[in-house]
Amino acid sequence: MSDTMTHLSQQKAPVGQSRGQATRVDILQVARQLFSEHGYHKTGIADIQEATGLTKGAFYHHFRSKEDLALAILDQTRQEYADQLIAPAMQQAGPAERLEALLDGAVELNSRPEWCNCQMMATLGAELTPADGRLRETVQGIYGDLQDRCQELLTEAHQTGQASDRIDPETGAQWIANTLTGLCLARKLGAARVPARSLIDAMKRTLLKRPVKGKVQTSGNGASK
Repeated sequence: MSDTMTHLSQQKAPVGQSRGQATRVDILQVARQLFSEHGYHKTGIADIQEATGLTKGAFYHHFRSKEDLALAILDQTRQEYADQLIAPAMQQAGPAERLEALLDGAVELNSRPEWCNCQMMATLGAELTPADGRLRETVQGIYGDLQDRCQELLTEAHQTGQASDRIDPETGAQWIANTLTGLCLARKLGAARVPARSLIDAMKRTLLKRPVKGKVQTSGNGASK
């Protein structure tokens, strides 16, 4: 069992939560981590039982199937993106600041050991096929929501002169979504050669018109004034 899995299995239920509710939360947390590390198809109900210490009957008391469990996890994931990533970013003053906050928030969330939503989404996105039906469509929907939000912010930033004219909003939004996914897969593979922060900052410099702070003025002969 990984360190994260051990941590999850040792967490206590919140005060006021019933035993049944606590069991459901435990299944969701553990399965999310397993899907993140091993994928949906390589994680069986038996793996979830072993990690949680539950019987098969206890599992099926809360979820009708592994797909039912995965869809419940994705519902939680969508809400957590809304609450912990989108909402804080949208509190910023303008579209450029909101987009910057969204990108910075993604880096910060993925620096937390307990946050595995982005890696899980990247892993599922890489393995699911049309045969996976609702599950694949739900993952596509979550990615689509992110791209739509980024495209809206880039469009507003273009309209207010805060975004570069070199990249159109639709392309920029696709670039952001692909980069965030790629960062998660590279980290999981152990193939990341530069910090995520460096890539995100480079993206922000390319997409947005950012003022240069503390710029040194020079005279005509190149000497500093």
